[in-house]
Amino acid sequence: MYWLFHCVELISHISLGERALIEAQWVHLTDPVFQCHEKIQTEMKKHNLTLEEATKRGTVRGRCDTRTLEFDHYTLHRCVCNYSHPQFDMFYLLWKAYKNGILPYPGAAFDQPCWVFEVLDLFDTMHREAEDRERARAETKRGAQHGKPN
Repeated sequence: MYWLFHCVELISHISLGERALIEAQWVHLTDPVFQCHEKIQTEMKKHNLTLEEATKRGTVRGRCDTRTLEFDHYTLHRCVCNYSHPQFDMFYLLWKAYKNGILPYPGAAFDQPCWVFEVLDLFDTMHREAEDRERARAETKRGAQHGKPN
């Protein structure tokens, strides 16, 4: 009986690759280092630039990590922060729906596959950690404004 349970458990979980994908994409969503969209929009308005020019200019100033793609005679500079993997998008929408009380499969919680709750738990953990980092950052900033050492 244990062997059968173990086999079901092995095929019911998300893979390490899926976990790594989710964690990496989450960093792009939540880490201020990757929040370059506003900076690029400001560059566009301030200097009357196109998106390509503003992204390249932001890269030159070290604001954004970009990859250059060449098609025929055109060079496209795109920020890596703008890319999102479709599988991450699916997992993220699943988590947002769960937060609104919607489960992906018919039935109650016990009717859901194991991987669903692994994904939900992973997103909840990452969300909680991001909130904790933001709270610590705000406290550090507030302490610096009041002249308190860290």
